Amino acid sequence: MNTPGFKLLARSIFGAVRLGEEVIDVNGEPGHTASGLRLSDDLVLSFVDETGHDTFHDAAHPVFGWAGCAMTLSDYTSVANAWSDMKAGYFAGVRVMHAADLRRPTIEQLGALETFFRTQPFSRFAAVTRRDARIEPPVLNTLAGATAKQLEEVLRWLPFSRVATIFEAGAVWDEKVARMFGPMEVICDGKRLPVEKYRMAKTLAEPGLEIADFVANAVGGSARERSVSRKDFRAVFDVDGRRTSVIRIESALVVTDR
Repeated sequence: MNTPGFKLLARSIFGAVRLGEEVIDVNGEPGHTASGLRLSDDLVLSFVDETGHDTFHDAAHPVFGWAGCAMTLSDYTSVANAWSDMKAGYFAGVRVMHAADLRRPTIEQLGALETFFRTQPFSRFAAVTRRDARIEPPVLNTLAGATAKQLEEVLRWLPFSRVATIFEAGAVWDEKVARMFGPMEVICDGKRLPVEKYRMAKTLAEPGLEIADFVANAVGGSARERSVSRKDFRAVFDVDGRRTSVIRIESALVVTDR
């Protein structure tokens, strides 16, 4: 399906090779990955996933929001390798990691996840709300704008002149995301830069999307319980303050120019 403003990445960012190795795209052009995403030293990659349902229909989890991770391309090489090594060492046989699927993790698995999130050099951002929040419609637009703002906050501390944001691909959901986020921009050296937007199936097991899934799960649980003392939330966000930006919206008034 063609989603306006989004490019579909049909393969994982680095194709079938291990991160850090030379990759050539299908046209044989250096500097591109097998997926078609152009790589450059000035690129920051961000990955975004949602938590909850946009209709707030789940009484047990009455929240919705977007969350993700961001890092320079050079950092992504090491972060993604560390994630893959952790999966191989502690989650053998799990091809695609979903935080919600970890029903009975072992102490060793929880420790490995906590160590990863506390030590790896990537930024984390999120915007989330609850069903009982007082937000003027359209709620999703407000959340999308807040998510983009949280991303912009963590980018302040990263060197870049290009930003690529990758969302999970999901059929009808793609169209909603396209409408909510629209043309994304971030500020770099006082100038507004367009954000390159992509979508990718989570079945490709891209480390960045899997990491974003865990960030979103931690934020969703924290919003559901109205608590920042949850262990998973602390593990994800109790790091260098420059690497985190998260907001839970309880009330918002939409003001438009007339």
